[in-house]
This record gives sequence, structure tokens and C-alpha cells, in this order.
Amino acid sequence: MFQSDGGWEFDNSSMLTFFETHGIYFHKSCPITEQQNGVAERKHRHLLDSARAIRFHAGLPKYFWGECILAATHVINRMPMANLNWKTPFERLYGKPPTYDDLRVIGCLSFAANLKPIDKFDNRAKRCVLLGYPFGYKGYKLYDLDTKKTFHSRDVLFYENVFPFRGDLDPIGNSSSKIQQTHPLCFPLMLHLISLTHRLFASDSTQTHSSSDLNTSFSYRDYNLVVSYSVTFTSTPASHSLSPYHSPALNNVASKSHNSFA
Repeated sequence: MFQSDGGWEFDNSSMLTFFETHGIYFHKSCPITEQQNGVAERKHRHLLDSARAIRFHAGLPKYFWGECILAATHVINRMPMANLNWKTPFERLYGKPPTYDDLRVIGCLSFAANLKPIDKFDNRAKRCVLLGYPFGYKGYKLYDLDTKKTFHSRDVLFYENVFPFRGDLDPIGNSSSKIQQTHPLCFPLMLHLISLTHRLFASDSTQTHSSSDLNTSFSYRDYNLVVSYSVTFTSTPASHSLSPYHSPALNNVASKSHNSFA
């Protein structure tokens, strides 16, 4: 026997033919009596509650409701259940426990490999949002934030604490970024050091800098951690004509910065 609430997804000619062919009795519940379909209604509520939680957490628009339902189903089928003797539905169906290595946070920022760049200077990664786990693919379903299209890929790098639809900023600064990856010898820092060295050593050759002129500070942001550095230079007469690119002061700053970042 097969019972439903009379929805057209089951109460149609093709399904009725299928039921009749396989000897299945089709039974319909009364209108507006959800209690007659208690098991199905409870599972329906479980799916909707989980899908809403996924959408709210990632800030996804409502038109992604289908992807949220599929992602919730993917996770629920891999959760141990008491009525299955603490086995998962996946294990009961396939006879082996599921793997959880592919699970990621839905709606997070993702960078998928661009396997067909237009030219040598084209981006080698696409800025995307993770939508779920497509059935029949060994990969992920992604939404390209630039082209507004969905596609599948397995070569993906995830930032699971950044959610573009929630207003978070991505690590490459396409919006105001909460995360910035900074290398100890990155280009902005080197510009700062070169400018600072010019200020200290490129003035009048007879002038000796005071201690107040030789103190500086700078900061950088890396993975939500803001660290400030204060560097004090020893007073050195500018008459030595030190090159800003090979001066001991610059090497001293780079050494201290490298040790601090390490």
C-alpha cells in the first residue's frame, strides 16, 4: 500500500499505472488532515527546519531553497538514527558507513579552478559560493558570483567562515574583506618599508635624525587577527648615503617583520 495526501506528484496517470502494474494499492488521506500522514509530515518538517537553518546561516536568497533542501537531505541521510539502531540511512541502503571528508559549510566562499582560461593573464580561479553536493558527480555544485551561473567542480578551495551572501568580505578584497592573507614580504609592506627608508635617509646629508623621527609603527591583518608592530631605528646620520634598498635599517625591519610573521 502507498499512501499520500493526494498531491499531483503521485496522483497522476503515470504513477497510477505504475502502482497498478506492480500491484500497489494507492491510498489517499483526507484533505487538511496532516495527522493521517504523521511520519511523512514529521520528516517534512525536519527537512524544512534544516534547510531554513542552512539558508539563514549562509544568508542565501530564497531562490536557492531547492539547493538548501538537497543539502539538508544529504546531511540527514548521513546522520545516525535511533530507529535504525544508530546506523545511518546511507549505511542501511548501501551496506557501508558513509564518509564525511567531503562535507563543507553550505554557502561559504569557494574558489574553483578555472580549467579553461582565455589567456595567460586570465584568472586561474573562479569566485563562487558552495551550493551542495550534486547526485551523480564526484564534486561540488557551485554558484559563480561573477557570471551568476551554476556548475560542478572538484578542484575547489573553501573559506568556510566567509559567506558572500551574508555580506562578509572575501580574502582578495572584492568587497570589504574580513580576511586578508598577507605574506611577510608582500608588496604593500615592501612599499611601506621603502617609503619609510627614504624618509629616514634621503634628507639633508648633514642632518642627524632625532629619536622621534626614527619611530614608526604599522599593522597588518591576517585571518581576522590584527597584529601591530612598532619598530624603533637607531639614529644614523644621513651622510652615510645608504641606499634605501640595501640599508641596514631596511634589513633590520625586514628581519623583525619576518620573525613576527613566522
